[in-house]
Amino acid sequence: MQNGKKRKFDLVFSIGHRCFTSLMLRQNNLQVASFPFDWLLNTEYKQSMEFLCNNFKDFLNKEDLELAENEGNEFHDTYKNKRNKFSLVHDFPVSVDFDKQFELVKAKYTKRAMRLIEKIKASKTVLLLYSAPSTPPL
Repeated sequence: MQNGKKRKFDLVFSIGHRCFTSLMLRQNNLQVASFPFDWLLNTEYKQSMEFLCNNFKDFLNKEDLELAENEGNEFHDTYKNKRNKFSLVHDFPVSVDFDKQFELVKAKYTKRAMRLIEKIKASKTVLLLYSAPSTPPL
């Protein structure tokens, strides 16, 4: 609130760290479309901002992905993006061929990125939310 008035935003979206942020936006009817950072794990604030500034250049390349330890999901393999540090935990079903699935995943994230860029350009007021990783106690 500013001066006792509620602020209204044309666009509200998550730029990461966890799926939780997007889930909460959806549950509160603040986000009605899917965007690129919604279901990624371990996105870094600075990296997310760079993607927004460079139209998602090198966001998702096949050669940057490596199979990682699953993040508590028995139905999907986890792939870590070595270049960008984030993990895909919802996109690669365990028994599906990686190469075939990658093409579908790439198309999905490209569509989400273009949707987000278009919505940003069409909006006057935008709110970005970032769920920072917890810092372990000293």
